[in-house]
Amino acid sequence: MNLYHKAGQTSVADAFAVCHCDIEALLAPVAGESGVGVWLRYEPLYQQIRDAQREDDPTLPMGEWDRPLVKADWKAVAGLCADALSTRSKDFQLAAWLCDAWTRLFRLDGFVAGLQCLSALIERYWETGWPRFDGDDTDARVAPFVWLVDGLSRTLTLHLALVEIEGREPSQVSLDDWLRMAIGNGEDAEAGGLTLDSLARYAAQPGNSARLAELHRRLDLADDGLRCLARQLDERLGNHAPGFAPLTKALGQLRQAAVGLLGERARLADEADVTANSGGDAVLSDAAAVRHEGRSSSGAALDRNDLSADALVPAYGIANRAQAYRLLEAVSDYLALNEPHSPTPYLLRRAIAWEHMPLPELLLDVMGEGEGLARYLAWLNPG
Repeated sequence: MNLYHKAGQTSVADAFAVCHCDIEALLAPVAGESGVGVWLRYEPLYQQIRDAQREDDPTLPMGEWDRPLVKADWKAVAGLCADALSTRSKDFQLAAWLCDAWTRLFRLDGFVAGLQCLSALIERYWETGWPRFDGDDTDARVAPFVWLVDGLSRTLTLHLALVEIEGREPSQVSLDDWLRMAIGNGEDAEAGGLTLDSLARYAAQPGNSARLAELHRRLDLADDGLRCLARQLDERLGNHAPGFAPLTKALGQLRQAAVGLLGERARLADEADVTANSGGDAVLSDAAAVRHEGRSSSGAALDRNDLSADALVPAYGIANRAQAYRLLEAVSDYLALNEPHSPTPYLLRRAIAWEHMPLPELLLDVMGEGEGLARYLAWLNPG
């Protein structure tokens, strides 16, 4: 199992520790054919999990029905899913639900651990796990991953707190809240008077600053986990693989929000991570230099008027496609930090989301807003 680790990040093993999870127990064979147990789709367990997931939306009006809001029990969801995976069934839907529950409970540590669990199940039980393939029909097997993309996108956007404000109802400020303020450039303040400027002041409070720094540190690991899962499914399902663009977009927007709210602290945190992982010699990568300082990897400041590509790319050139996209991420982060109200970082993030997107899905993403082929041609030839 690949517990990948990068400088300045916790490892996936650390994420499992935060989730109090024994990954080997989740992956160990269980009784039954091929060690995968039985399909529990029509057993009471599935309904128990759905009941524990059920919750009311606190933003919706109650009308005449004045009653306590129903709240989901995410600890129960995680416990039921983990126990079933360990003892009864190697079921990809249970693993998808577990990933969502862990994300609700443990934020990006839970997201990372959940993705790694799914990746490991794919490696060990793809041919025999549940739900099974029906001949050439892949719909049943793909369904848990389609649910994962939809469910986790909502969780990251609506339920992962960026900032908590005492006395506000609800107290948590989500990515969705931040996006609404960012799109309105702070002009459409909510009834409570919260704007991007006032949110930045709350973000500077010690507890919120620590929460945002933790989020910022784990985003690269989350991106890696999602790319790994997408690659596994592309290799096995080809054109039938689900698209992960909504999740990629949500992670990109979380990065925008974290960098924008942390401000200078994001740069300092990155430099501290690099220093800690280089034995005290702070050698920023070329991407980090572009992201935070506008400096070359040698430490010399780049001439702000020198717009040539040679001044902006690594001294040894761009080695491959993946590195080019990482540089785009760095530029996006830098612009989000220095021009938080500009649309440019959002457009770059949209382009970055296309990195692993199959052509049919990319065309739907570009042409899905009504103008069809004319819109696509305009993207290709803006002049």
